[in-house]
Amino acid sequence: MMTAGLGTSARIQLQYEVRSVPDTWELPEVLVPESRFHELLVDHVRALLSGWIERTGRNAIVARNLALRWLEERPKVGVDPDLCLIEPPPPDHEHLVSLCTWKPDHPVPSLAVEVVSAGNPYKDYTFVQDKYAVSGVRELWVIDALLLGPRSLGGPVPLQLWRREGGDPFACVYRGGGPFRSPAVDAWVRVAGESVEIADDPSFVRRWPTQVQAHREWAELERARADDLERQLRELEAERRRK
Repeated sequence: MMTAGLGTSARIQLQYEVRSVPDTWELPEVLVPESRFHELLVDHVRALLSGWIERTGRNAIVARNLALRWLEERPKVGVDPDLCLIEPPPPDHEHLVSLCTWKPDHPVPSLAVEVVSAGNPYKDYTFVQDKYAVSGVRELWVIDALLLGPRSLGGPVPLQLWRREGGDPFACVYRGGGPFRSPAVDAWVRVAGESVEIADDPSFVRRWPTQVQAHREWAELERARADDLERQLRELEAERRRK
């Protein structure tokens, strides 16, 4: 349906039903090549989320390209997220090949992340959100840092946030460059240049470090503490000698 009088900048919200088992959702048993930029950006976001898990002591993991399946009778129907946050992880997560959510100890991911690739920019602007809607995933980030999305599909958009609340439909609740608040991680997310930043505050003063950055900062703090203790000991020794 078209509404008369809508300008080109107007925003239109869509809601529609999706079949739960389209035959086209059966995934081929082949690896899809990805660009070096795509690989690095996915690894960067994974490092940010992994660092957050480590800092907060959460019982969670971030998986990359893990097969997400939700129909026991159709195990080839599914999606392989660039990243997904699983909390709590299955007991066998270190050897996990597929996350099969019909199993009682395989929870639905609380967050999935897709990075738009140059090889197939249409996927993340068309049917990928339908798959996540059916899978039960509560939140999806679609990151298009290189602005590859086709204009015919409403792109390019640096960030899309899809989410469901309770019994509400899975819907796009944000489109833009950020910052937007992600309920899944209780933090703010934005595209910065050709990268992604996450922070505890909307002004991005308290940006999230990666695991490597956090370990480096901790080591530097420990060195500073050791140097300060050594200085205090030298001063005490010098004071003792003067007496």
